[in-house]
Amino acid sequence: MGIFGNDNEPKTITDSEIMELKKKHGIVLFYMNGCGHCETMKPSWNKLITELKDKHKNEIILAAIESGSMDMFKTHGINPAVSGFPTILYFQPGRHNMPEHYKGDRSYEDLKKWILTKKGKGKKVSNESLVILTNNTNNTNNKNNMNNTNNKNNKNNIDTSNKKMNNKNNKNGVDMGKTKGVAFSQFGGGSVRGKTKKQRHMKRRRSHKRRVTSVRKNSRRRVRR
Repeated sequence: MGIFGNDNEPKTITDSEIMELKKKHGIVLFYMNGCGHCETMKPSWNKLITELKDKHKNEIILAAIESGSMDMFKTHGINPAVSGFPTILYFQPGRHNMPEHYKGDRSYEDLKKWILTKKGKGKKVSNESLVILTNNTNNTNNKNNMNNTNNKNNKNNIDTSNKKMNNKNNKNGVDMGKTKGVAFSQFGGGSVRGKTKKQRHMKRRRSHKRRVTSVRKNSRRRVRR
């Protein structure tokens, strides 16, 4: 069975476990007999798998396989990308042909921390969490509706204020015209009827002067003829 398959150590992965990798989380060590690096990490791996395998067997598959038995994976349509030994791969449901390579230290502590992180990915969201998410969504919608209502009310208040201000300004303009004796038109100009006495007098003088000048010019034309 190899260096990872003695009676007192975890056995290598089985056919049924390889099939489960398609729908279940799994971490598999790929090793080769006679590999010095594999022999070095043997104590850490065996200690870790012995500790975690039974405790988390329903959450994640933890196993090893020797390089000469890797055809078992191909039989089930899984082609792990292994180019050297030892190699540790994390298999995720639905992505079993794109496993994640472990790139950390091969010590017991680092391996355990990484494995426990991966096993947590298999947990489903509880109904309570879903309720909280739904409530948060409702709260968000209510908040948005409230903001929209406030914005609409603010806009109406601004429009009302502007309307009142315009009415007040128009009224002030008319009052100002009455005070100064000038009737202001819609565009701000004064009408003839609302001019002051001095302005009317000056206009009559200009009209009289134009008439006198016109009479003199006509008289000169008659004399020349």
